Amino acid sequence: RWGYVFRNTTITAPKGKEATTQVYFGRPWQNAPRTVFIDTECRVKTYDGLWYPKMGAIPHTWAVYNMWNANKYPMSTESIKDYYYTNDAGETIKGVAKNSLTDAEAATYTLTNVFAGDGTDANIGRWNPAPFVEKTVSPVVNGENGSTVFSWTGDEYAICYVVTINGKASDFVTTTFYEKSNLNDVVSVQSVNEYGALSNPSAAFTVGAGSATFIDSVNEVSNISVIGGKGIISIRNLEVDAQIDVYACSGALVEKLNVNHNVTFGIDSGNYIVKILDKSYKVVVR
Repeated sequence: RWGYVFRNTTITAPKGKEATTQVYFGRPWQNAPRTVFIDTECRVKTYDGLWYPKMGAIPHTWAVYNMWNANKYPMSTESIKDYYYTNDAGETIKGVAKNSLTDAEAATYTLTNVFAGDGTDANIGRWNPAPFVEKTVSPVVNGENGSTVFSWTGDEYAICYVVTINGKASDFVTTTFYEKSNLNDVVSVQSVNEYGALSNPSAAFTVGAGSATFIDSVNEVSNISVIGGKGIISIRNLEVDAQIDVYACSGALVEKLNVNHNVTFGIDSGNYIVKILDKSYKVVVR
């Protein structure tokens, strides 16, 4: 239904050769092809009519909608509509293609529509790449004044974090703190989603110049406090019988308790989800 869709793209050439490079946007191959360019910056020269008129088929739709040059001036989107090809018998076959899009037609070329398939078969043409590129939240970094340890806000959808030190990607970690830096290092952190897409970098942070004091994570819901500290998790204001389940980021159950009072227990450093009375708490232990 949609063919090749190029939206929000840039057509360019090797540096210094943009002004001398001239291109066609395509040439018809087989099976009534469809191709559209929507919202395009074109830094090279184009041929009149934009498309090559002959190869092996008559296009169904070959169109360009909204195009501008490197200086942001509008460019012509007038596409040829007459095409031809020679069949196996040596006959010249001529035809006309749809060569433009209205505003309303261009608006239908959304990611959701294009990857939803054509409705004829639920197993064909249906693919949604949005989760692959959806960014996790950019971390906020802080640390103690004079300390080489720094931490950052976590994202529940992140599988790990990239730590950049003095402009160089230095480590990949699953915790939300870091202990291998030096005073005055300039650091930033990016979170990574389950498909490997990176968040925007955090604001740069100078190690040792922070104002935080380390209680790494405090959550308060229904008066229950779950506190992550150094090698411990503390549960406060628990006054009823409750099961406490502690999960690692991998989903593995690492601790299970049945209590009706405040409790503190030792646990390895890391990120955890603590479930109490149908509530979930994110906890950082260092």
